[in-house]
Amino acid sequence: MKINVIILGILAAILCLSGCSSIQTVSSNYNPATLPSPTPLQAITDLPQIIATLNQLAEKSMSQYQQEGWWRRIDTVVTQRGDLHSLSHEEWLQLPKNQSECMIRMDISKDPDKGEIMNWQMQTAEGYLGNVITLRKGESEVIQVDPAVCRMTTETTQAGYLAKVLAGNFSGKESKLELQFAQAWYQDRNGKQVFFIETSFKTNFEKLTVEKDIYYFDMETGMAIEHLLAMFWEDGSQMGEIDTQSFYELWEEMPKEVAEQYQQGLEELKKHTVKPSLAPSADITTEPTALPLELESLLKPYTQENPLADEAQAESVMQEIVRRRSAWVARPGWLLQKSHWRGGKDYTNEQYTLVHITGDYGQCQEQMVYFYKDGKLSPWIVRLADGTSGMVP
Repeated sequence: MKINVIILGILAAILCLSGCSSIQTVSSNYNPATLPSPTPLQAITDLPQIIATLNQLAEKSMSQYQQEGWWRRIDTVVTQRGDLHSLSHEEWLQLPKNQSECMIRMDISKDPDKGEIMNWQMQTAEGYLGNVITLRKGESEVIQVDPAVCRMTTETTQAGYLAKVLAGNFSGKESKLELQFAQAWYQDRNGKQVFFIETSFKTNFEKLTVEKDIYYFDMETGMAIEHLLAMFWEDGSQMGEIDTQSFYELWEEMPKEVAEQYQQGLEELKKHTVKPSLAPSADITTEPTALPLELESLLKPYTQENPLADEAQAESVMQEIVRRRSAWVARPGWLLQKSHWRGGKDYTNEQYTLVHITGDYGQCQEQMVYFYKDGKLSPWIVRLADGTSGMVP
């Protein structure tokens, strides 16, 4: 079994960049070849104290990101064993002058063996978000997220997010994690003061039962400088581990070649953004309109036994379907989606998602994911208009 772990900001092969008048570097400045797990003399085991320290580190890293310029983050995978594998990433990030807007970012991930770009994520200050690679293939859409979700805050820094997870205020993948223990201590590494945190979580993800993490945070900058992730099977054997080292640079301006790539990404977002004409508010019982006659006529001769084999023609059909779906779901109103999972054995095999759509570009406001248990509505995840979200106990 091979599991790919996507870690934001990882780049295995560092690009040769030029054209910046001033670079400020924040790095770990040590050899990550071995990852020690020392036994501290005075470990901090008080969870509130660990969380408080992480929040202080989040404030420090936030002050770093608030400097003018572009932050370039490179996370290098120095060790990966077993069945845990990762793509490589390079992220460029800038905070807008208007703090109510989204952070501006470009994140490119590659296959570390082939060098092929697998994902090319773009996000603008207005909240437009898209993956250039899948947009080109007609496999995804440009969406606009609420600034409350895409703004950079102390909670979205690595230290702040870890503090949130340890405090139990999380959702999504982490909802399957149950904290078993956490300990921390201060450590000197090559003259740098580092805050070391070791955590262990119980998880019910497939047959994996334990996730162990080790984090190193630079006390001066608040930045995460190394992370070791290890996963274990239910029989106690290790499934795999990944050791990642982080490196940061602050550039006054993007290098020429990066700026050109960034501009190309913006043009792709603009090209694939669908601005639907305003229609009456969508009723939750409304079904998508039929495909246009010319598309139906085009597809009529093709069946499972006689499929459409022309790749260019098939791609055009898929792009048209995606475009029309985007326009339909982006209409202001309430959208209800029901998903049925085949083979389900309990009430969770039918999941409902209710989303409030507002604005010309289909911005999402309130959202709720729920089930029906014993004939009664059972909320699972709720998101408010201000971006606050959480799981319902």
